[in-house]
Amino acid sequence: MLQTKDLIWTLFFLGTAAKPKITYVENQTAMELEEQVTLTCEASGDPIPSITWRTSTRNISSEEKTLDGHMVVRSHARVSSLTLKSIQYTDAGEYICTASNTIGQDSQSMYLEVQYAPKLQGPVAVYTWEGNQ
Repeated sequence: MLQTKDLIWTLFFLGTAAKPKITYVENQTAMELEEQVTLTCEASGDPIPSITWRTSTRNISSEEKTLDGHMVVRSHARVSSLTLKSIQYTDAGEYICTASNTIGQDSQSMYLEVQYAPKLQGPVAVYTWEGNQ
């Protein structure tokens, strides 16, 4: 027979656990090289989820700070940010944040676009003639 104390415990347990859900991400565009860009990921869930970052080619560790300071991850409570300093065109692409807790996980992609002037590679031939301005 179900007793009141069992019902209270069941309600308490059901009310305190929730699978993570990414609630905010934002695509970013960097207008020029050397600019700083911060990607932000926010998640809900109970217990509070931990947030990790990765690209299509590698995992980015939490609290990462590269030796040159190019990439820094900061996390607090339900929000994590990935800051790219002095961005290069090679930083463009997909970044994925994943929120995880003991109940499950959720992932969301965001995209960084880096706009830059075209670069000419290889020898450049310049032709001119007398009278050409």
